[in-house]
Amino acid sequence: MHSFAALSHNQQAKSLQHLAQSALTAYDLPETRLTPLRFTNNAIFKVETASAPANTLAYVLRIHRPRYRSSAETRSELQYMQALRREAGLAVPEPVSTRQGDLITTASIEGIDEPRHCDLVTWLDGRVCRPHQGLGLKGLWQVGNLAQHQITSCQIALPHIPRLATVSRERVARFPSSC
Repeated sequence: MHSFAALSHNQQAKSLQHLAQSALTAYDLPETRLTPLRFTNNAIFKVETASAPANTLAYVLRIHRPRYRSSAETRSELQYMQALRREAGLAVPEPVSTRQGDLITTASIEGIDEPRHCDLVTWLDGRVCRPHQGLGLKGLWQVGNLAQHQITSCQIALPHIPRLATVSRERVARFPSSC
């Protein structure tokens, strides 16, 4: 058997789709359909449930690459999202707990060298803005300032977020906002 890293891109994607199906067994979901969205740092899948066409619900499943972020860091990110949604009323995806009440699950299958931690959040319609393709660093700075204002005015007690990168105001000002 080859290591995961030695597999072709298509073979890796197929293995990660099997891992995604395995990870979903930790959640209380009816029958699901997986659609691959992205395979870069994390493997990202759209998860749709369809007990009846009118009752279709969608989620996003992330399979985290090994040793990039710890389970604790991912759990902290999800707790932060919960706080922003609950206390500041921001429209962010809602983390979905496993049957055991955890925000992440660990999945493993034959053909992938090591277990991967995974999380599931609700699907949020919209478009993704990226630097130089929509939002830009200046726009991101503005969103951050808005979030800080919301957090300050609501006095949210946010969980600790490890490895939070800082960017100076001067560096951000050099980038134009596209939105």
